[in-house]
Parts: sequence; C-alpha cells; structure tokens
Amino acid sequence: MEAPKGVDRSAKKQSDSSDMLKFYRKQMDEITEDSLKLYKKRLDIAVEIGKIKGNAGAGVLDVKREQEVMEKVEQICMKIGLNPDLGKAFVNRLIKDSREVQDGYKIRTRLSQSGAYGDKYSIGSFEIGEIPPKLVLKLMDIGKNTFGRGMENKELFDHITESDLVVIPFTAEGNPVGFGSLKIVKRDGMPKTMFLSAAVIDDSDQNKGLYKELVRKRLEFGIEDGCTMVRTHTQNPIVEAGITRVLEGLAGEGIIAEFVPIVEHVNQMEYGRLLTKNIPSSSNEELNKRYEEQLDYFRGDSYSLAFSIVPLRK
Repeated sequence: MEAPKGVDRSAKKQSDSSDMLKFYRKQMDEITEDSLKLYKKRLDIAVEIGKIKGNAGAGVLDVKREQEVMEKVEQICMKIGLNPDLGKAFVNRLIKDSREVQDGYKIRTRLSQSGAYGDKYSIGSFEIGEIPPKLVLKLMDIGKNTFGRGMENKELFDHITESDLVVIPFTAEGNPVGFGSLKIVKRDGMPKTMFLSAAVIDDSDQNKGLYKELVRKRLEFGIEDGCTMVRTHTQNPIVEAGITRVLEGLAGEGIIAEFVPIVEHVNQMEYGRLLTKNIPSSSNEELNKRYEEQLDYFRGDSYSLAFSIVPLRK
C-alpha cells in the first residue's frame, strides 16, 4: 500500500526517533545530575568519617569495612541484573575517592596544627603510619630526584613509612617539597636517643631555611619525648653544621640547658656509595675540608655524629 500523497513516512520516522533520543538524553541528564549530587553527598560523609577516625587515632584504610562493602555490592548487582564486575569497578572508584578526601583532610588538619613557615610554606609533622600513600609516593620522587642513585627505593620507603616522626614542608598550594625523618631508640642502660635518619629538600626549594626547620622540628619532638642524645650518620657537612646551629639556638632560647658534641668518627664503607648526586658542601670551608680529607665518598664512608643534651631542670 502506498503512502498518501504529501506524507513522507521516512521523515515522520526520523522525527519520532529524534523525539525519543531527546527524551532519553533528558533522562540521562537528570540521572547524571542526581548521581553527582549523591557523589558529593558521599564525599561530604567521607570527610566526616575522616574526622571521627582522626580523633580516634585510626588510619584511613579499613580493609575489613571495604571487603564488607564489596560483598554487599556483589549481592545488589545480582539482584538488579547488573554485571558485578561493572558494579565493583564503580564502587572501587567511590572508595578510592573517599580515601583521598580523608587523606586530604588529615594533611590539612596537620598543617593547621603545625602552623606556617614564612609566607610560602607550612610544616606538617606525621607520626608512624599517618602519611597517606599518595604523599609517600610524592616524597619518594623528591628523594630519588635529590639522591639520584645514591639511595635505593626501599631505603627511601622505610625512612618515610617506618620512622617515628616525619616532618614535611608544603608549599601554599599543598605540594610537598621534602621531608626529614626521626627514629626514637631506647635501649637498657643507654640514654634515650633520637636518630635523625634522613632529610631532603627539593632542589628548587633549597637555601630557604627549610632544612634548618626540619632539624628543629625533629629535635623539639625528641626533646619533648625525653631524649637526651642526638645521633646521625652523614656524608654531608651541612647536616653537622645544621644540627649544631639548631642546638645552639635551643640552648639560647632556654629550651635545653646545653649540649655537648661527644662522638665523631668515620664509618668506613657504611653506605658503599656516595648518597647524593654531587659531593655535598656547606658554607663552612673548614668543615668541608675536614669531610673531604677524612671521608672517601665513593667508597661510602660516613661520619657518625652524637650530641649529648642537658635538659632544663624542672
């Protein structure tokens, strides 16, 4: 049967298809808007959960809870006829984003507690297990860039994740530019000791007083924890000069009574290599000369330094 004159069936069919497409797209837009509102609400709740975890001293990662969520997701997918792999991938992304906003809250809180350093930086102090995984990776990148091949990934990772305290300077934009780590050592019959295990500042942020601040924050933490001895191993004369200057400042401010350098000897082949990309030097030429004369950098020699702290009488 032919179409009546003046009627274009193909045009009518195209018009109907276009209307249906607009209808479904409108539905999709509404669902997208609703989904984004729910996504925002979920992140807001994640921040509140992060606050509760922070106040309780709990970590962001909760493996048991995440396993329970994924088991429930699989059950829901089976019930509504959705491929469980698609459902799990979707919820995995939600969980990952929730962790990140909780980590971000933790970092912002720590910086607000620590306060600013100058106009461009804030200093955050993190105890063992508190550094978010993404931040660990950023700090490792800074370490690798500064140390080059001088320090293995495993060493950097341990300094960042296994230390009792890690002090991290951040830019105003929230980007880390280095770190300094500290370990507390307690042995029977020995004075409680703080071991300054590693410190690094990104090349573009050096010579701005940040290294001195890393030393000071770690020393203050150790002193408050009852340590009466500072130890470190180093190839860098800047480290010795920096510790000495900060201890002099703490004594001058009346935070400690006095300090006494008591041990200084060479550890031959301790590292087996030069730790930094270039031979380090300080502004103290006499100190530089002593290091150059007594250390074989490429053999991996280091200085073992120790300072006895005399606390104020209470």
